[in-house]
Amino acid sequence: HVYASFVVNAQGEVTDLKIVKGLGSGLDEETLRAIGKLPHFIPGKQNGRAVSVQYTVPISFKISN
Repeated sequence: HVYASFVVNAQGEVTDLKIVKGLGSGLDEETLRAIGKLPHFIPGKQNGRAVSVQYTVPISFKISN
């Protein structure tokens, strides 16, 4: 797994992408590229206000010939 961290800001945009635990061999870069292309999210809310939310997610790769 590659573990990636990112923030969904109050506007629903993905920001602050970083690799928490990587594998190298181009997989880390591909993870960042793919997460960067995600569509806008519905932002998190706290007390009725849109807020930024940080996520850390595992990304699995299946490599085949």
